[in-house]
Amino acid sequence: MSDAASLELSRELYELSDWQTKEWWQHIDGNERWLPKYGLGYLLRKLPIYLDLGKPTVRDLHIAASADCWIADYKYRMPHRQQEWMHMYDKAKLTEGNTPEDAAAKLCIQLFKQGVLQKETK
Repeated sequence: MSDAASLELSRELYELSDWQTKEWWQHIDGNERWLPKYGLGYLLRKLPIYLDLGKPTVRDLHIAASADCWIADYKYRMPHRQQEWMHMYDKAKLTEGNTPEDAAAKLCIQLFKQGVLQKETK
């Protein structure tokens, strides 16, 4: 078991983000390539603590474990609203993973695809 997101998710996230880390996966695909290893702490620091999608849809970041997977997603902040995940029903698999690192990486990938996260300029 690794303390980083899977190689496949790391590759997809790196292509979207260009995020650099101090630890790297060595990947051989005809040519030797190095991909960053994304640990849970690193990913959590990159994710917004909350998303303000306009009133009343402010959502807070949650990491949760269910019987068969980990979930990283956003829920409504307001207690009187139903505690709905941002990615529900058919979209739930987009932010579920076998490890908390995979779930957080999947959430980052979805936020890049939705334009919430953007490549950092150097």
